Amino acid sequence: MKNKAKIGEFRPGKKPVLSDEDVDLSTGKFRVTIWVDVSALEKFRDFAKAGGGKYQTLLNECLNEYVDTFLRTRAEKISSAYLKKSKRA
Repeated sequence: MKNKAKIGEFRPGKKPVLSDEDVDLSTGKFRVTIWVDVSALEKFRDFAKAGGGKYQTLLNECLNEYVDTFLRTRAEKISSAYLKKSKRA
C-alpha cells in the first residue's frame, strides 16, 4: 500500500496537500508557512504597534508592492534585451 499524504503534510519533492482551512475564497487569501528573519518581523510588528495597522497586512502590502516593482523592472530588462538583439539581426 502506498503512503498517502495526510492533509497539510509536506513530502519532499511534492506539493503539500491542502485542506479547506488553507484557502479563504472570500478574501482570496492562502495560508503559507515561511521562515522570516526575526529582525524583519520585529520591524513590521513595531510599526503595527505604533499605529500602522496589522503586521500581517503590512507584510502583504510590502510583498505586493515589491513584486509589482520587481516584475515591471524584469519585464523592462527583457524587453530592452529583446530590442537590442532584434536590432543586431
